Amino acid sequence: MQNFEPLLNALNSYDPLNPLDSAKILLEHLGYPTMEPLPLDLDLPEGVQKILAGTNQLVTVGKSSPFKVFHVEVKEEYVGKQGQILRQPLRRFLESFYKRYPQGENLFIFVPHGSCEKLTFVSPRRLLDPRDTGKVRLWLRILQIDPQRPYRTDLETLSKIRADGVQDPAEIWRRHNEAFSVQRVTEQFFQDYKEVF
Repeated sequence: MQNFEPLLNALNSYDPLNPLDSAKILLEHLGYPTMEPLPLDLDLPEGVQKILAGTNQLVTVGKSSPFKVFHVEVKEEYVGKQGQILRQPLRRFLESFYKRYPQGENLFIFVPHGSCEKLTFVSPRRLLDPRDTGKVRLWLRILQIDPQRPYRTDLETLSKIRADGVQDPAEIWRRHNEAFSVQRVTEQFFQDYKEVF
């Protein structure tokens, strides 16, 4: 059985008054080489800009096709009653982001501005649109976590995206693809179910 206590402690200590440092601590625990938060002035449409309270880059691995991690604070009016980021503004931001900045693979950590009731990890995967092969669609692989009460499956998924000092963006992305695989989660569920019964 995996020891999730250090990861659980990193999640539990997520501080809404200091979300960037909290995110860095969590990412460092997951083995990512963090950097000083780099505030981004994204060149996105005005309708998308109004969603954001702040966007910072926290990780870059690789040069030509890098893997990056972004911390995105979302304004309160785009947060649901349960503290989760609403899907439509999240999708609008990501679609605009990838149209403007298509290079590399990314992980986004969305948090409500001034709160950390829910952390929303999004690992977008770009797929060719079957209706128009000249277009790319985003498959949003979303993991919403209550940092005070994460599920075991949340902790397992975060553990599977560990970088542990890996400097190859393709290897990190492979880990993300495996961690966010619906088939893997389903197989793990049935394996656990079989062991219990």
